[in-house]
Amino acid sequence: MRGNSPAAGAGEGRNNHGAGRFGAAMKRKTIRKALAAGRPLHQIAALPYRDRPEGREFLLITSRRSRRLIVPKGWPMRRRKDWQAAEIEALEEAGITGRIGHAACGSFRYMKDLERVSVPVTVAVYPLLVEDLRPDWKERASRRRIWLPRSAAVRAVREPDLARLLARF
Repeated sequence: MRGNSPAAGAGEGRNNHGAGRFGAAMKRKTIRKALAAGRPLHQIAALPYRDRPEGREFLLITSRRSRRLIVPKGWPMRRRKDWQAAEIEALEEAGITGRIGHAACGSFRYMKDLERVSVPVTVAVYPLLVEDLRPDWKERASRRRIWLPRSAAVRAVREPDLARLLARF
């Protein structure tokens, strides 16, 4: 890996979903265990923001399938702390780097459609003060990014818990 940041060299030896070289089979096993235990799946996310004289703005990205506005998120990664995984997801999905908080600023829940079933997911969210927007990034062809002021970001997301987090952060 290059550089000091966990995001440096992001994607090396990984698929697009952060499941590592063990891939989809490992993710399916984790999903089956969580469903059997009746507990939600766990994901991580970055909350990209910047402060302007007019107020705080959030960077949202489009999801790949439904094109709804979301924050960069993904699955936890082996040998990475959750905040490091969130930092990597932000680089891969939105082409952004900056200062990420090591403690979650909140969480939100949503239903994820996986193969033939919808499963509950709880997402731990880590604040990311954006310092650099890269003109080219891993998922650029499949996503768009947009800066929105707080009030517009709150209205733009579909997940009520995420909207509440944006409103208070």
